[in-house]
Amino acid sequence: MNYLYRMMALAIGGGAAVSIPTSVLAAGQGSRLIEEVMVTAQKREEDSQDIPIMISAFSGEKLDAMGVGSTADLQKITPGLTFTYAYGYTVIYLRGIGTDAFLPNADPSIATYIDGINIGPSQGKQDTLGAVKRVEVLKGPQGTLFGRNATGGAISIITEDPPEEFTGYLKTEIGNYNAKASQLYLGLPVTDTLGFTVSLFNSSQDLYGRNEVFGEPGPMRDEFAEGARVKMRWDPWDSFSMTLIASYGNQFTSNSLSQENTRPAPVLMSGTEPDELDRVWHNNDLGGNSTMNELYGAIFEWHPGPVDVKFIYSENYANVDEAHYDLDSTELAEAFFYSADQFNDQKTYELQVLSNEDTWLSEDLQWVAGLYRLEGEGGFGSLYLTINPVGLAFNLVGLPDLLAPLLGPVFNSVTDVVLGNGGILTTESNSAYAQATWFTTDWFNVTAGVRYQEEVRGITNSYLDVVLPTAGDPPNEYYKSGDRSQNIRISDFEAPDLEEKTVSPRIAIQFFPSDNLQIFASAQRGYKSPTYNIVNFFTNPDPVDKEEATAFELGFKSDLFDSTLRLNGAIFKTKIEGLLTALVAIPSGGIVSFKNAGTAEIEGAEIDFQWK
Repeated sequence: MNYLYRMMALAIGGGAAVSIPTSVLAAGQGSRLIEEVMVTAQKREEDSQDIPIMISAFSGEKLDAMGVGSTADLQKITPGLTFTYAYGYTVIYLRGIGTDAFLPNADPSIATYIDGINIGPSQGKQDTLGAVKRVEVLKGPQGTLFGRNATGGAISIITEDPPEEFTGYLKTEIGNYNAKASQLYLGLPVTDTLGFTVSLFNSSQDLYGRNEVFGEPGPMRDEFAEGARVKMRWDPWDSFSMTLIASYGNQFTSNSLSQENTRPAPVLMSGTEPDELDRVWHNNDLGGNSTMNELYGAIFEWHPGPVDVKFIYSENYANVDEAHYDLDSTELAEAFFYSADQFNDQKTYELQVLSNEDTWLSEDLQWVAGLYRLEGEGGFGSLYLTINPVGLAFNLVGLPDLLAPLLGPVFNSVTDVVLGNGGILTTESNSAYAQATWFTTDWFNVTAGVRYQEEVRGITNSYLDVVLPTAGDPPNEYYKSGDRSQNIRISDFEAPDLEEKTVSPRIAIQFFPSDNLQIFASAQRGYKSPTYNIVNFFTNPDPVDKEEATAFELGFKSDLFDSTLRLNGAIFKTKIEGLLTALVAIPSGGIVSFKNAGTAEIEGAEIDFQWK
């Protein structure tokens, strides 16, 4: 959302009608110290300046002061972080590492966590932050502690706990492209040991361009998002706490970037010229997708004495109720994609055991160990590809022998050819991890960790249908109803399960020349899981191998001039084996096809500072 202007901010707290935000009070009192942010990058609360990881960490007050209201806004204040959106999927890159793959079978390279719960699905991740305690952006592979699919890093969002006194605020913002956003937060203490937080938000805006085939998009095609988050915390005893989390999000996006498809496959162009890269497109369908997300989580923390124990359970559901796009991006209606039941569901279980100050050797050794399990299922119950035969008549030689004899006569008619396809990817992943830091002296630390993971992925519901040519192109109601009476089954595809075992090690050393300076070096490895191409119109689902990232980093962290200047920097190198990439390749048998692109190397440097 560009050029947002805050119109109203009302804060209510502890009997006062209106209270001034604490950040404003601090500034008025002349505080000259850089804010210290406690982070959980190593599964325990630590000062962000004391850990051997390059991390951008921001408190909720600082995010609010800088106008950061969503995860996508983090790229404005975090070096090396970018967010883009394609067909309703969030595409995140960090230090040049990411993937442009945007289907349910493609895992992100940057893991996202809310209150320690992994948000696996990429659908609809352009999430309003709401009331947060802090946000951490961890750079480089985080496979040891954060596990699968964190080859580029991790984003961890910690929401506000229920306060001791009633508080709340209402924010309203407006911007160009008719952008509007509102957010309501309430902190509701019930007793000394029980409290709730409630966050509500909604936003909307016009598209960034116009479709000259239809004229200006109508109001139903404008982008919008709405959602709610509820958090309950109960502390019945000093040694035990329980936190319950529930969130809901619903959004519609037309994805202006996706509409501007300037380079569709030549097979779709039929001799026409591709569009220029501007804010005008010529699509015979306005396109868009409607996505709903639900998250439920339970966190139990127990402090029995010499160790701390935490158990996290979560359920995460992402459902794209409707998605449709003009794949050729011309007004000729060459190729059109429609899906009515795209989904991505997962359940996770994590057990953590951490040392504390009462643990044996706690003055010299700090450690964490854990077990993690993920059960996931996602893909397309059904999707349809409508192809105009006139533009494809001369490309029949590229179709597999299975379809050419059947569809050849149809392609030479004026009837649209409608192909039906499906594919659901199942995942079971189990892992164990441990990491320890040895404080050898007051000025030198060594950290070492490892994660062992076993994962099995399979594919079901993979098939090819053709809709009866005499039926023409059925209305959207036919697709959405689940009716298959006009479908002819051409083939059912089968593929064996993919089994993978990986080991993700990490080692880091820290040198402290003074109380305000740290120099560190680290090496680590992370993996992205193997997968299947679940969208396959003409061939069996083909497997895609795992992606392996090995990273090396040398960095420093410093607080200078009586802690009024914070200066951090690093040089890094990452080597990726089996880089996962996405190709839009209808002729080869899929709308989007994933491939391992070989080896990639990324070298870079970054520096950031805060001066107050």
